[in-house]
Amino acid sequence: MGNEVVSFVVIGCLVVTALLAFYTLRKKRAEQRAAQDTPSNVESWMRTQAYAPDHFHFFYATAIGFKDGDDRILLYRNRKPAFHLLSDIAAIATHESIERSRPLGAAPGVVELKSIRRFNLDISLKNSGSPFRILFEQQPLMAEWEARLKALLDHQ
Repeated sequence: MGNEVVSFVVIGCLVVTALLAFYTLRKKRAEQRAAQDTPSNVESWMRTQAYAPDHFHFFYATAIGFKDGDDRILLYRNRKPAFHLLSDIAAIATHESIERSRPLGAAPGVVELKSIRRFNLDISLKNSGSPFRILFEQQPLMAEWEARLKALLDHQ
């Protein structure tokens, strides 16, 4: 009976150690991803491409930028910056969404939800099945960018 108790304690310690290691690894990866998704990283990528946009916006790991008189637009999402031709834009749409999540560290059974309002600018490209979503923190900023892009496309 004593050996069984010792075995359970040892196995329990090993499981806890493995779970802590897994948690630490996930947290470190999340921090690395967050560190990659910064405006300065996008701006350094633009410098290496010799691209200095007249209009640029970065929020929540998405970015958009364009230069007046250029036929390209910079879109950034999922740590992947890319240039797209203005002629490849099929449609522009805006909408508001709400993300709900349980606060970190909330006890089991806690039903309090954290709600975050997002303002989305969806850019549909002709060669893509899903729209390219740029996020904004405020509705007026989203509307401003929608107007900018529509004016840009109208003058093309």
